[in-house]
Amino acid sequence: MWSDCKFYPESGVSNLILKSLIKVDMRNRFWMHDHIRDLGRAIVREENSQQPWKRSRIWSNEDALNMLENGQGNDKVEVLRINTIDRDYLKLTEKEFRNLSGIRFLQVTNERMTGDFSNILPNVRWLKLDHCGSIPYDINVKKVVILDIVRSCIRDDWRGWKRVKEGMKLKVVNLWGCNELVKAPDLSSCGRLEVIKFEHCTEMRGEMHISSFNNLILLRLVGSKITKLKGDIGMIKDLKEIDTSNLKELPAGIGNLSSLEILSLRSSSPVEVPALPTSLKKLAHSSPKVPNLLELKELEELCFQYCLAEIPGDIWLHLTKLKSLMINYSHIRSLLLQVESAAEGSSTSSDGIISLVVLACSKLETLPNLANLSNLTELRLQCFLVDEIRGLGQLRNLKEFTILDARYLKSLDGLQNLVLLQRLTVSNCDALDKLPSLCNLTKLDALAVLDCRVLFEIQGLDASMGESSLTDLELIDCASIVRLPDLSELKHLKALDISGCTQLAEIMGLESLELLQVLEMSRCKSIDKLPDLSRLEHLRILNITECTELTEVMGVERLESLEVLLMSGCKSIKELPDISGLKNLKKLDVRECSQLTRVTGLYNLNSLQVLGLQDSTSASGSMDPFASL
Repeated sequence: MWSDCKFYPESGVSNLILKSLIKVDMRNRFWMHDHIRDLGRAIVREENSQQPWKRSRIWSNEDALNMLENGQGNDKVEVLRINTIDRDYLKLTEKEFRNLSGIRFLQVTNERMTGDFSNILPNVRWLKLDHCGSIPYDINVKKVVILDIVRSCIRDDWRGWKRVKEGMKLKVVNLWGCNELVKAPDLSSCGRLEVIKFEHCTEMRGEMHISSFNNLILLRLVGSKITKLKGDIGMIKDLKEIDTSNLKELPAGIGNLSSLEILSLRSSSPVEVPALPTSLKKLAHSSPKVPNLLELKELEELCFQYCLAEIPGDIWLHLTKLKSLMINYSHIRSLLLQVESAAEGSSTSSDGIISLVVLACSKLETLPNLANLSNLTELRLQCFLVDEIRGLGQLRNLKEFTILDARYLKSLDGLQNLVLLQRLTVSNCDALDKLPSLCNLTKLDALAVLDCRVLFEIQGLDASMGESSLTDLELIDCASIVRLPDLSELKHLKALDISGCTQLAEIMGLESLELLQVLEMSRCKSIDKLPDLSRLEHLRILNITECTELTEVMGVERLESLEVLLMSGCKSIKELPDISGLKNLKKLDVRECSQLTRVTGLYNLNSLQVLGLQDSTSASGSMDPFASL
């Protein structure tokens, strides 16, 4: 794209990467820091501060539509983006684009394009049509390098395929989510193609011929029903990534792809895997059999799905560069991450792994001792039969830990030692009655404890934690929790959700959480009183739905940032203070508040959009402002 426009920014891009202002990920996607984006836009605005249509780049929908509707198009415009996804289809014809001969990048979203486009947009290099109801068949692609037609109404018999085949400069064709296509289009004449994306074309099926794409670098077919690749794939020497989901067999020549780094084989039926190229860095494999991995010495990421066989423990002797291991929906009974070395009887483990994910392995009964995984930073486990996690306390570098559905797990011994932990999620652990003290986890940013029905105690969230980093705290459906530590020291907390803690009687320190933006406490049926909330000046959402014993909400009238107040089913609340000062309130729900006798201040709530009143029959007669809403 850049070279075709006579741009050669390699050195500049490298400098920006070093300064962390842009980054290019493993899939060659380009990410820009907001500062760079804003700087670029400021430079463009200086081209003409009063007349946007005379600028080289127009990214604002309002400016773009005004230009087209007023016939102000001109050859100075090089980049144009039109997006009307929140309104009805807009019909665009060649008339609106006739004077826009300088456009190099055009993005059109949620439009209908009709008319004669054969001599329109002669200099477009990147054409992106997203969610378009109709696309002209004679669209000019002679100079187009990147063609994105995504989520659009395009069929096999679209007459525009003839024009696409004439696109001799095409390097990228992306048809993501074009669900009316039944077969892969014939693009064999586009010999310069480097990227083909037919992802999530759910009706696309059958065979795909690839023998003409000698320059291909990336092929993504995931979400389509293409079952076979025809042609000698081994001749495509620069191919780096293949992502498929329904292939019934792999081409025999795949082992000759010396540049292949990413291979994803996600198939619901068994796929016979031939010898794989030793250049692979990432492999995702869905099949009952474990392929031969011993020669894949460059492998860094490995994902197994639907495995029936055990994973040989000796593969870790060969996969010395492995950093990420994921095992999902597999029937393995054990996981061996350490083997005995023949040399001296010493143990050799996969200690280079930094991410270990084991999900929905319903027959896995025991986990290996994790103590040797000293570099692990991410651990996610969903193991129904596992009753202990050995070596957890030795994972000193762990930053993210998730444990789900471990119904027999009784303790998380060693959790208190994970001083670098930033995110902790514990869900549906039916036998877990308490957590170790969290007072040493000062870097913890998010804590979620969900549906742990016998958990009665969480220690270390009070002053003993010191300077806490916690911003999100969720304790949902933990029906046995009777009390919480004093939360007043959680100075950075922005979201608190204690919904479904039916035995919890009070929330100590709530009034001190001055940065709190969201307070969710629905179904807390034992709480009869809240502290004065008036200091929570940043609170936007307050949900006290079905707090049946709660009798009052002090300070709510001073919450000027409040946007949502949900209190349906609060059957013990008899009165609210004057809420006329809640200028930002958009939603108020007081349904089924059977004893509520008065709500004053509704006349002044100019931002109110949703008001729930039904079933509050005993209150409706006395709430005179309701009649005007």
